[in-house]
Amino acid sequence: MTRRIAYKNAYRFHLKADYSIDTPVRPEETIKTNYLTLEPSGHLTIRAGYAWDGPCVPGVDTESFIRAALVHDALFQLIRAMRLDDVHRDAIDALLKEICREDGIGLLKSWYIHQMVHHFSLPFSDPALTHANAVCAK
Repeated sequence: MTRRIAYKNAYRFHLKADYSIDTPVRPEETIKTNYLTLEPSGHLTIRAGYAWDGPCVPGVDTESFIRAALVHDALFQLIRAMRLDDVHRDAIDALLKEICREDGIGLLKSWYIHQMVHHFSLPFSDPALTHANAVCAK
């Protein structure tokens, strides 16, 4: 008889300290989960311990893309959890591009990232999606 084990192989990154950023995403009221708080002003706080997959764009898995992936993944998680309306997808994708530029990614590469994310991220906002089938191929 084989003994089964329970383990988690789900995330590549874990936030060590709280991170906050002002976003263009303005919910009607404060959204608060165990790790995320999004205020009506657009202020997003991601608390220490938050885990995310990191960059999932082919050919762009670099240090300069990690912060953008963090913010994008956190906001998409709120959409998947049906706490944030998916009408905000365009603003979230545009914010990803803006953060990429701030973190030193060139104009052409940030445009490429934005295009890839914008065209292929819709399934990742589906509330039926679980993490087990959301993880991007590495």
